[in-house]
Amino acid sequence: MGQYFSWVNFDKNEIIEDWPWANGSKLHESAYLGCEETDAALTMLAGDWAGDFVAFLGDYAEFENETHPKRREIEQRLGDMACEDYIYSCTDICGRFDYTREHPEVRRPVYDGDSIYERWVPYDGPFDVAIHCYRYVVNESKKEFVDRFCTAVRYINVETSEIVRYDPFPELMCSQTGGLIDPEHEIEGLWFGDFIRPTDVHPGSEYKAVAQNYSYWAPPAITGSDEEIRHIIAEHRLNIADKDILEQIYGHLR
Repeated sequence: MGQYFSWVNFDKNEIIEDWPWANGSKLHESAYLGCEETDAALTMLAGDWAGDFVAFLGDYAEFENETHPKRREIEQRLGDMACEDYIYSCTDICGRFDYTREHPEVRRPVYDGDSIYERWVPYDGPFDVAIHCYRYVVNESKKEFVDRFCTAVRYINVETSEIVRYDPFPELMCSQTGGLIDPEHEIEGLWFGDFIRPTDVHPGSEYKAVAQNYSYWAPPAITGSDEEIRHIIAEHRLNIADKDILEQIYGHLR
């Protein structure tokens, strides 16, 4: 089944549960622009969660003999409590999002002892937060940022022609860590515990863009704008149904 991830606010002991969202919950499955669960977390980080210790926490995560200051802080906070138990102890705030009102089919579980699927009920509000897709995610701790609208193309939807891009933010904020040798390709946990500020305004020249070329499944990394990519497809009469369409586009961008 693999590891499941949830957005957790360690300061408020709140969680954005993965129940109501169409996608998300797995690390790499969440790493695309348009993932509602990620946008919900960013919306909270721009509002009531601003300045809080927020992370994309895996239920298999372990914190032991940590040297990273923020990971050590979580190790001390959790003590002997497993991450999965901590996740289930947090308050689910999904009822705050207008998304859960506009999708009446979504449900939250009612826990009864060990039977977590005892019954399901609709979210009861207050539905007071409108989810927003922010362009920039700014790391004030490291003076870095990600331009989410100019990240690497993940694939092109053949049915809708939508250009779907990677979103490295969930991986930057996740509880697991990679080798971290190449920050363009091993980005897991690089921003764990940092002060994050979502915005639609470019942060300025004093901030460094990171992970713009990140692509987990689909190299080469194409970071041209949607307009530029569509122009290449039209000019060269490319077929987006071709399996190597990204390689073809990349060849014309060089």
